[in-house]
Amino acid sequence: MKKIFFLLLVGTLAITLSACTKNLENPKTNNGAPQQNQQQNKQPAQDATVTPQTEATPASTGIALSEIAQHGTPTDCWLAIDGRVFNINEYIKLGIHPGGEKILNGCGKDASVMFANIDKHDTKARQTLEKYLIGNLAQ
Repeated sequence: MKKIFFLLLVGTLAITLSACTKNLENPKTNNGAPQQNQQQNKQPAQDATVTPQTEATPASTGIALSEIAQHGTPTDCWLAIDGRVFNINEYIKLGIHPGGEKILNGCGKDASVMFANIDKHDTKARQTLEKYLIGNLAQ
């Protein structure tokens, strides 16, 4: 089952990247200026679901556990699972976690063991979690 999920994920990523590169290769102009020049003048876009990282945690090193610990409340909840960091504030607001408030026990922590010890955390749970990914845990 994990292999199928991985293959689907890789295929989707390949299609997405293919579509992105086609737009960069298109020589059409926009408002009289070549698209290539416009790309150079643009600032990198930020995904609205991704929380910007601070200077203390550059993207190359990941998010430190000490920073995750600063987000350990029910209204500001980050957690790490399997080396990846998730901001689950919106999920908590939805109030749809099957285990109810037990999810709050992972706020501000590396919740890998806690997550793995719940048999109900199947592929669907992992897919839901992916929506809230904000970065990697610093090594």
